[in-house]
Amino acid sequence: MTNTTTLHTLALLFALFAHAAVAHAQVAVLRIDPEAEAVCRDVERALQGVGVVPDPGYLEEARRQDMDPTSDGALELITPLLQIKLAVVPLFVDDATIEVEYRDGGTGARLGKASIPRERGKLGATGRAQLRSDVVTQLGALLEGSAEPEGDSPAPDQEAADAAPRSIRAVIRMGMGIGMRDVEWTLDGETQSVAMGAFPAVDLGLAFAFRLNDTLSFVPALSYQSSLFFHEVEETRTAAPSEKVGVRAHRFAATLGLAIRLGGDKSASITPALGLGVRNLRPEAHHLSTPAFSLAGPLLQLGVHLPITDVLSLQLVPEAQYLFVGEGLRERDVESNGLSLGGELAIAYEIIAPLALELAYRESHALLSAVDGDAGDVERFVTFRAAGTL
Repeated sequence: MTNTTTLHTLALLFALFAHAAVAHAQVAVLRIDPEAEAVCRDVERALQGVGVVPDPGYLEEARRQDMDPTSDGALELITPLLQIKLAVVPLFVDDATIEVEYRDGGTGARLGKASIPRERGKLGATGRAQLRSDVVTQLGALLEGSAEPEGDSPAPDQEAADAAPRSIRAVIRMGMGIGMRDVEWTLDGETQSVAMGAFPAVDLGLAFAFRLNDTLSFVPALSYQSSLFFHEVEETRTAAPSEKVGVRAHRFAATLGLAIRLGGDKSASITPALGLGVRNLRPEAHHLSTPAFSLAGPLLQLGVHLPITDVLSLQLVPEAQYLFVGEGLRERDVESNGLSLGGELAIAYEIIAPLALELAYRESHALLSAVDGDAGDVERFVTFRAAGTL
């Protein structure tokens, strides 16, 4: 009796384990042509995050059973043995499209076909979005027990909806790096300065893209860069010993841009933008030689996005800004307005849609004047950040 109970318990545990494994293994890309391995891997990369599993060995099993891997008989016999919910079968490929077939993982029965667009011989953003949407739809139908009937293609309206790019996207950026800030002004014939040197910095950004049509998108964006904490600088005093003073540097910008694509998705684009920029310097204690001040004013940018490969791109954003000088510098005989020139250069590598890693460098020079000479403020940031698209 005890042995029987134990066997039943082990069988139940095995069944639960098998069910958990099957639940995790939802989607597999089946190879029916060894020459199409690169295409199958491209499809698998596009389906990361929806339960895709590595090659389950369909082609090897078809060969072992001496069956034509492209035949319905092989697909209906072998697919149920793979313990998946959905099979994605690339049937035909050229430079413009991949024709895929969806099959029920439990029975091997056809669920439908779709033509997935390619860009420059690989799956681009539109193709990946359509493929993922198709797979999620098919999985939902299978889980509800209402899979689409067998057919050659999805309904035209559904296919168009799946392929249509999203009208609103958000990009969130978060990163860290190194910042530098140097300020100079002339007072009573002597050059005064605050040289912060290198300090740890945080880099945050949020942008939205409201797609107007295939070419234009409205792009509001926010960006913020700052020293992580008060960074010590040495403040010299007349007839007194020098003293360490904690100083923080900040930069904030809010812009409204119009992105103009020069081709399809993932093509080159330009984004003219207008907005407001503010940067300031804040000592930990007030009434010191180191001034607390802000430089703020209207900002003009021209973003240029250049794809290098399907996953690597370059972003260049030159900018010009008219500045209103804060009280802390005006008290030191700096003129009340000036001009700033600078910009940002970033290179982005897409690890897997929708996540990319970016290495960015920003530099901006505020060109100011003082009663007794010139004044200036130079900021630099080198940051490494992650960018996620929602």
